[in-house]
Amino acid sequence: MAEMSHVVMCFRVVRILGMPDPASANYQEKYKDLTNCVTDNVIAYHFSFILITSQLYTLKAPTCSNSHSETELKMPVDHVGFAIPTAKYEELVKWYVTALEPLGYSKQMDIPGVVVGFGTSKHESDFWLNAKGDVRGSTPGWHVAFKAKNHETVDKFHAAALKVGGTCNGKPGIRENYHPNYYAAFIIDPAGNNIEVVNHAPH
Repeated sequence: MAEMSHVVMCFRVVRILGMPDPASANYQEKYKDLTNCVTDNVIAYHFSFILITSQLYTLKAPTCSNSHSETELKMPVDHVGFAIPTAKYEELVKWYVTALEPLGYSKQMDIPGVVVGFGTSKHESDFWLNAKGDVRGSTPGWHVAFKAKNHETVDKFHAAALKVGGTCNGKPGIRENYHPNYYAAFIIDPAGNNIEVVNHAPH
């Protein structure tokens, strides 16, 4: 079963010591300890935003360390959606129906001309397209990655997406700059979004 791998605008926080209470006397000291524990390319000011807005004040994890052997806390993503200009909506829906089929995705909810939800199981959608009139500049530039079960699925996605008008933004292959088993392909959809499918398993 495919699942969302990552979304650029969602943040991953690891080894949280416990969210400090801003009213506490030693808040600044605790805040410094927390930001020092943020690793895996999470920028400190992003973490500051999470610290201010998150309601996860009761979460605890093991003592902070740079060791990757410790348990990591991942922030879950329930679903993601793109606002699509009405003029391009039907084109994008058809494109994603074909491009995501190799991943096991299909329409799970559809209000024609308004919104469509894609998912891998009945009545559960984690990827949405929403018609939003004359949307200007809000969708191009988004990056979403879907997790594939194997390399063949990555290859099939790339081929299917190209066949229905996608633009290659990276052929299927290993990206060792991420890690030795990072096998991915990238496609620009008809609205300008960067769609990736990735498999992390050793080959």
